[in-house]
Amino acid sequence: MCPLLTNESLCAFIIPSPKQRDLVRDGLFALHSFPMEDNEDAFYITGRATVITDTERRARFAAQFVNERITVGVTEPSADHKLFELMIERAMLTRTTGHGDHEPIHTIWPPGQPYA
Repeated sequence: MCPLLTNESLCAFIIPSPKQRDLVRDGLFALHSFPMEDNEDAFYITGRATVITDTERRARFAAQFVNERITVGVTEPSADHKLFELMIERAMLTRTTGHGDHEPIHTIWPPGQPYA
């Protein structure tokens, strides 16, 4: 899954797959970063995804997607790749001092709400 950050929103083109079917069915998503080699810092977001059906937005976002990845030979998403807008409801940033840190620091948004 390769997120696309536009001036308007956070989006993703999703190929036909169980992930695409899940997003169409219930719209819930969770994304997280992969830890670095020298620490266990992490970033995690959750929220709701909706399919973008507007052809002008899809064309604009597809062009941006290809332009950002042109050096690796990415082609325009095909018609069966659904474009989803990802509406973030909660985020968590974890900072560590390295691998095995027993006291990581978690920052959760929105502030004041428990992380579930």
